Amino acid sequence: MINEVIVEKSGAEELLYDLSKRLKSNKVVGMARLPEPRADQEYRDVIKKIYTLTGSVEPIVMLEGDDGQKYVYTFLITSNLEKGKELVDSSAVVSGKLITIKGDGTEVRLYSPLKISGGRELFKRIETIANDYEAAYSDLFIRKSKKIDPYYWL
Repeated sequence: MINEVIVEKSGAEELLYDLSKRLKSNKVVGMARLPEPRADQEYRDVIKKIYTLTGSVEPIVMLEGDDGQKYVYTFLITSNLEKGKELVDSSAVVSGKLITIKGDGTEVRLYSPLKISGGRELFKRIETIANDYEAAYSDLFIRKSKKIDPYYWL
């Protein structure tokens, strides 16, 4: 059940910053993303491909914190279609929301849209977040691996 909806004064840029900051913390204990790439693909490439084919994409990143809360970052990226231009050269708008699932309910934060001058700038931002996600995933894997005692049977 949604307990609270908050319309933030800050824009989607702040939401991207919050996601990056949370990914860099050591407080993430679970993570997933949609659309999920196949084993031979990278997430950033899937997002870019969908965007260049359709002019829009909705990346979703789900994180679980060590406090038990779940955080769902949703971004809707839409190209401002401009006649005579390639999609990657057209400006884009990024809308975002953060859904925080707590034990007693759900809080939704809506962020104002961010205008990006073109697809190339957008792809740089996607690369940055993708690198943060991969680093967090590796860190989480290492932390979980250290908890495994290979000699438990001795």
